[in-house]
Amino acid sequence: MEKINKNVGIFILNYNGLNWIKNNLPNIILHSPNTEITIIDNNSKDNSINYIETHFPKVKTIRHPKNYGFSKGYNKVLLENVHNDYFVIMNNDVKVTENWLQPMLKLIQKPNIGIVQPKIMNAAKKNIFDYAGAAGGFLDIYGIPFCRGRIMNNIEPDTNQYEDSTQVFWASGCCLMIKRDVFQMLNGFDEDFFMHQEEIDLCWRAQASNIKSYYCAKSTIYHYGGGTLQINNPMKNYYNHIKSLAIKYLQNRFDGKK
Repeated sequence: MEKINKNVGIFILNYNGLNWIKNNLPNIILHSPNTEITIIDNNSKDNSINYIETHFPKVKTIRHPKNYGFSKGYNKVLLENVHNDYFVIMNNDVKVTENWLQPMLKLIQKPNIGIVQPKIMNAAKKNIFDYAGAAGGFLDIYGIPFCRGRIMNNIEPDTNQYEDSTQVFWASGCCLMIKRDVFQMLNGFDEDFFMHQEEIDLCWRAQASNIKSYYCAKSTIYHYGGGTLQINNPMKNYYNHIKSLAIKYLQNRFDGKK
């Protein structure tokens, strides 16, 4: 029997994502050998956990009694975790590629780097970057997030223009690796951010503690998007806009403005 390396733990938050689990979990298992995988379930009603426990008995499952959202859903597990040195936080609508973990793990072990994201490509149109993170995130002067590879709704094809692993302002919550000590020192995600842009706040607080976020060009994943909240759902626009206002407020506080 292969020994599980508990140095890295993959944590996938799920809410009524049975179809995504069926489509993507076998791929994640295939390309993450000997890595501990945990599905954190936000009280799904679609039989997700029973399916996982039946078909993937080596995958650990944790059931929440209610839907805690993204931030609290992860916090309730990861703030208590003591046996993984590195957490991979990943959406259920993601496919990974061969050798996707090792480049991020090598990069995050460099001094002052605490958070790393891979290159995030669109799963439906594999030659273009994905909206949710692309080649690493930044903020404009108005507090609006953008990425290398995506500004507003304009998304670039990948022509190898972002093959440099470089420091970024924020790493995407679609898929990121973070040191356990960093996550717990920051007290995890701000639970006022139920969903959307909580990773920007996390990376900002890390930066304030001289902890860098990086984009890793040698690791690639594919993201379908809208796995839990579809892009045309009005609640998605609500969460995005209200969180941008919150981010702008934090930006002003960070700059010492009233």
